[in-house]
Amino acid sequence: ATHYHLQGTKGAYQAAGALSSGPAIAIRTEEDPNGDQHWRPLFDFAEYLPDRYKIATDSEKNAGHGGGDFFIVDDFIQSIRENKEPYYNVYKACEWTAVGLLSELSLTNRSRMIEIPRFRKGMPREEQIIKI
Repeated sequence: ATHYHLQGTKGAYQAAGALSSGPAIAIRTEEDPNGDQHWRPLFDFAEYLPDRYKIATDSEKNAGHGGGDFFIVDDFIQSIRENKEPYYNVYKACEWTAVGLLSELSLTNRSRMIEIPRFRKGMPREEQIIKI
C-alpha cells in the first residue's frame, strides 16, 4: 500500500497507512498549547465535498482511488460529448505535478520555500518559470 503525506504552510494531509487509522487532516489553527498539530479524520470534513461526491454510488466510489478514477473519466467523457474543456485540464495537471516535484526540490534545498509557477491559460511566461 502507498502512504503519503502532504504538508502545507497552514495544514497537512496524511493518507491512510499501516500506522494510521485512516486519512487525516491537521489545520494550523487547531494547534494545542505545545504547538503540536491536532489531527482529525478526513471524513470530518465530508460536508465540504461537492454534491456529486456526496451522492456517489458504491460502484462509483469503488471505481479506483476512492472514486477518483470514475469522476475524472466521467468528466473527460462529458467534455467530449458537450464539446467543452474538461475540468481537469492540462493547466491543472501541470500545477498538481509541480506541487510534488517542487516539494522534493524544496526538501533537497534544506526546506527552502519555492514559489509554484502559475500554469494558467494566458499567464505571462515569466510567471510560469520555476525560480530556484
